[in-house]
Amino acid sequence: MPHLSILLLRHNGTGITHFPLRPVPLVTAALLALGLFLFLGGMVIWQSIQLHEQQQWNAQRQSQQIHIHERMEIAASQAERVEVLENRVQELRDQLATLETHSQKKSATQQNLLYHIQQIHSLACQQGSYQCRAVLLDTKVLEADPLNWLNMISKDFHHLTLSQKANLTVPVNSELVQEEIWDLKQNLNAAEQELAEYAVLMQAREQEVRQLTEKIQEITGIRLLAEVPVTPVENEGGKGGPFLEESLLPVEEPQLGAEPLDPRVILEQELSSYHSTHHSLERLYEEISGNEILWRSTPTIAPVEDSSVSSHYGRRRDPFTNLPAFHSGIDFSGPAGTPIYAPADGIVRKAGPAAGYGLLVELDHGSGISIKNFKPTDYMTRYGHLSRLAVQANQFIQRGELLGYTGNTGRSTSSHLHYEIHANKRPINPWRNLSHFSISR
Repeated sequence: MPHLSILLLRHNGTGITHFPLRPVPLVTAALLALGLFLFLGGMVIWQSIQLHEQQQWNAQRQSQQIHIHERMEIAASQAERVEVLENRVQELRDQLATLETHSQKKSATQQNLLYHIQQIHSLACQQGSYQCRAVLLDTKVLEADPLNWLNMISKDFHHLTLSQKANLTVPVNSELVQEEIWDLKQNLNAAEQELAEYAVLMQAREQEVRQLTEKIQEITGIRLLAEVPVTPVENEGGKGGPFLEESLLPVEEPQLGAEPLDPRVILEQELSSYHSTHHSLERLYEEISGNEILWRSTPTIAPVEDSSVSSHYGRRRDPFTNLPAFHSGIDFSGPAGTPIYAPADGIVRKAGPAAGYGLLVELDHGSGISIKNFKPTDYMTRYGHLSRLAVQANQFIQRGELLGYTGNTGRSTSSHLHYEIHANKRPINPWRNLSHFSISR
C-alpha cells in the first residue's frame, strides 16, 4: 500500500535539508482553519441577527411614536370638545341661575301683594257689618288658587260697599279699595303668566344642561356636580374609633349636623354661593383633566355603597366614655361583611390589627389634588374595625379595588366602617371630598 509523506525543503550554505511533515500537525492545522472559518461565519450571522433586531426595534419604536402622536391628537380634540361643552354648560347654568332668581323674586312679589290685600280686607271686614267669606279660606287654598281667593275678596268688598252706602257708618272708601284690588289682580295675572313661562324655560335649560353634562361624562369619566348630599344625616348605627382628647387636635371645620339656619338665610346663602361653587368645580375639572396621575391619587369615591353616616368628623361625645373627644374621621354604618373599596390608587402601608382601630387598612396615595386650593397634596386614608382583610402590606391598589369587609373589631359599638382622610399628614373632614365628587367604581 503506498505511503504518502510531505517534505519541507530548506536550502542552506551546505546543501538542502528536508524536514518531513507528520500527519498529526496537518490535521491540527486543518481543524484550526475550520474553527476560524466557523468563528468568522458565526460572527457574520450574529451581526446579521443583531442588525435585524435593531431594524425591528426601530420599526416598533416608530410605530409607537406614531401611535402616541395619534393619541395626542385625539386627546387634543377631546380637550377642545370638552372646553366647548364646558363653556356652554357654564353659560346655561348662568342663565338658569338668573331665571331662578327672577322666579323667586316674582314669587316673593306675589306673596307680598296677597299679604297686603289680606291686611286691607281684614281691616275692612272688622269695621263693616257684612260677614266676609274670604277670611274663612285656608292658607293652603290661598297659595293653591290665589285668583279664586281674590275673586271672593272682590265680592266681599262689593258687599261692604253696599253696606256702607246703606248704613253710612263705615268710614272706608271701598270703591278705592276695589280699584286697588283690580290693579293687584292684573299684576297677579301677569306675574303668574311670567312665572309659568320661566318654569317652562327653566325645564328646557335643565334638560339641555343635563344632556351636555352626560356628554362630558362620557368623554372624561368625571362628574362635575356631586350627587352626594352636602350634609348627611347622622343615624344611630355603629360608632367607634380611637379615643382622642378634644384638646389634642384642632378642628378646622365646623362639625356637620349643627343647628339649622333660618330657611330664608339658607336660600340666600345658596343663591350667593351658586356661581362660586360652580367656578370651583370648573377649576377643579381643569386641574383633573390636566394631570390624570394626580386625579387617580385623590380620594373621591365613598369606600362603601348604600351606607349612612352614624358619626361625623370633628368634636363629639365619645361613645364609650361620654367625654368630649375628637373624631378624626366619619363612621359609615352597615351590616358586617359589607365590601370596602379603595377611593383612589395607592400602596397598602398597613394591613392588620391596630390599637383602637381593630383590623385596619392604611393606604398611602401619594400626591393628589387638594379640594380646598387645587394644589398637589399628599393623601393617606384609613379604614378601621374591619372583619376581614382582602389586601396585604406593600400591595399596589387601584381605585375601586376591594380592601376588606366591615366589622366590629377594635373600639367599636357595632358593625361599621371608620374612614379617615389625611392631607399632608393632617386629618381632614372626609365629607369635603365626598361632597365634591360622585364617582362610580
